[in-house]
Amino acid sequence: MIKKYSILNIIFLMFIFTQFIHGQQLHQSRQQHRRGQERLLFIKGNVEDWESNPVKKATVLIPEISKSTESDESGNFEITQIPSGSYHVEVYADGYMDYSSDPFVLKQSKLSYEVILIKKITREIVV
Repeated sequence: MIKKYSILNIIFLMFIFTQFIHGQQLHQSRQQHRRGQERLLFIKGNVEDWESNPVKKATVLIPEISKSTESDESGNFEITQIPSGSYHVEVYADGYMDYSSDPFVLKQSKLSYEVILIKKITREIVV
């Protein structure tokens, strides 16, 4: 009879232990999932010239993570799947001076950004 109870106790303890391990794994999985959701951020904005005209096909780059996109016909852009962190934005467009923002920390789920580009000054030399 004593053997029977001790075997049942061992089985019961093994059951409790496996449930504890499963609970820990589930908890870790949920924490990783939550952290993953917090890191999926994006930046969207608009690229315009000094006269508020949209700048089409401007390259918008986040060099720290090598992610880039082009502005659309209305000058709008969006870069997604950005981990939270410290970044700056660079913008390049034909006929305009290159733009580089001050560093900023991306923590929110979205960051709206407006870039105003200045046209390059070209000098003609007449001979």
